Amino acid sequence: GSPHTTRVPTDIMAWGKTVGVASWVDRLKADDQTLTSVTVFRGRLFGPAEAAEVCDALRSNTALREFYASGHAMDVDTAGKFSDMLAVNKTIESICIGDASFGDDGVAALARGIASSASLRAVDLENKGMGDEGATALGAALAKSKVIELNVSRNDALTDAGLAAVCLGAAAGRTVTSLRVAGLSVGPKSVAAVSKFLASSGGSLRRMDATDVQIDPDVIVALGVALRDDGGEGSGSLDELVLDGTQLGDDGATALAGGARGRE
Repeated sequence: GSPHTTRVPTDIMAWGKTVGVASWVDRLKADDQTLTSVTVFRGRLFGPAEAAEVCDALRSNTALREFYASGHAMDVDTAGKFSDMLAVNKTIESICIGDASFGDDGVAALARGIASSASLRAVDLENKGMGDEGATALGAALAKSKVIELNVSRNDALTDAGLAAVCLGAAAGRTVTSLRVAGLSVGPKSVAAVSKFLASSGGSLRRMDATDVQIDPDVIVALGVALRDDGGEGSGSLDELVLDGTQLGDDGATALAGGARGRE
């Protein structure tokens, strides 16, 4: 198809060419200050060679704030290139790369860059095939990162223990204010980690999206207790908990309502 560019008021550049990425990569290399956000549409050409060009250009770029290339398969070596880029780039604030085949190895490779980035504030890892091994690496990175918004939704291989590792890392880092865990299995380990996240001195969590999560009634009660106990001096304060599509049951709803009242 022919090249096309669409400009929207936020300067997000939505682009895609079947013949390659040369035109907009040239703009990245030239440090074009008007190019602040790039989205690679699904179905467009974005393999290892194109990704390497982007990473090379972004190492010295000071304009781009957002890079979104979700739905494109990415090998571990390429994930490592993005990680190395994040370690030296000073302006990228938001990133989403890879598809459901990204897996633990891809997440672990990217985690190095998440930990070392000076500017990264939002990481979207929804439906990236992440399991507990990748989650453990991510949790370790979050303890050192400056990430504010994190999305780990719909990673079917992620167990309660893996989600707990993510939450504990976020609790240690004390920067994450928004956490999305939609479609995951939430068990006692992850609820205990969320409780620690909320109760830690200087805790930061304000919004948690738990849409369509799988959660047992007794775990819902534990979550209600965590919400009730969040409110001591210096602790965090969850402002919003989204539970759309989650089966709470009467006891669970009562427990959560009690937790919410206890924080008022």
